[in-house]
Parts: sequence; structure tokens; C-alpha cells
Amino acid sequence: MDNDNIYGVDFKKLTVLLLPTFLRQPVMRTFLKVFSTPLQWLKTMFDAGRATDLFREGIDSTVPRLEYLLNSRFYPDGLTTAYSYRIVIGKTIRISALNIYLGGIMQPEDEGLPCVIWKTGEAATPSFPQQFIYTNNEAGEICPDFVVKVPVSIQFDERQMRSLVQAYALPGKEFTVIGY
Repeated sequence: MDNDNIYGVDFKKLTVLLLPTFLRQPVMRTFLKVFSTPLQWLKTMFDAGRATDLFREGIDSTVPRLEYLLNSRFYPDGLTTAYSYRIVIGKTIRISALNIYLGGIMQPEDEGLPCVIWKTGEAATPSFPQQFIYTNNEAGEICPDFVVKVPVSIQFDERQMRSLVQAYALPGKEFTVIGY
């Protein structure tokens, strides 16, 4: 037996079928139809909740399922548009940090300005290549595990998107939401 047929009860038809044949007059049918209307309403609410639960059960922490969830929830046209215009989940690039103590050369107000650590006339050599200095965020100290890329044409509530992704992503995974 198919699972969808288990819940496929038509209460209007059932009330008529449960009546003895000699009581199946229009007045009695109408009377029982009035009593079966609340049951039909409850069944409609149950079916809607069941459909939502089945959709939720089909979503897990894998990238394709999370993308499907976000696109079906936030994209106005659903999943009928080209993949390049959909919400996608991408990996982040971790930069290995190079910690350099500058011995008081840099002041807090110099943050963001270039700092040259080569002496005049020196250049990078193969044995001592040029190194780049990154901030903690750039170096991956607070680097997320994945990025949710949202097209800028989509209007969405970022808090709702974050809560959806947090509900289905693996515990302890960090992510950011960016526009592209």
C-alpha cells in the first residue's frame, strides 16, 4: 500500500458510504456534510503540515540539499532559472598565517597602511621569497568553513537565511553570507 493513500480520506464521501442505503437522502447527506466539514478542515491542515515535514526530512547538511533548500525558499522563480543565478554554497580559501613581530614599528593608527620590511636595495630572492602580511580575518583566524553566495538581485532576510542554514549545517561549522 502506498503511503500517500493511507492519508487520502475523503470525509464527504465516507459519511455517505457509511450511511445505510435507505437513509441516503439529500437532507441527511447535507446534515452529515455539515458535521464532516471540521474533519475535512483538520485533514487539510494535517496534509499541509505533513508536506512541510516531508520537505524538512529530505534536507540534510550536504551542500546540494542546502542549496536546494535555500533556492526553493528564497528564490522568487524557484528552481527554474539558470544555475549561475541561484544561491550557491562555496568553499573558503584559507591563507596560512605568517606571524611577524615588527618590534614597535607599526602603531595602531598605521593599520591598513603598507609596511615595507625590506631594506633599501634588497629584493626577494628564491631562498627568501617575498611574504605578505595579512590581518587575522584574512589569514583564517576567523575564517568560515563555507560561504553562502546569494545573487544581488534576490531580496531576502539575512537573519532568516542564517537560521535556516544553522538549523541544517553540521554543528560547529561557521559560514558567511555574501552577495555576488
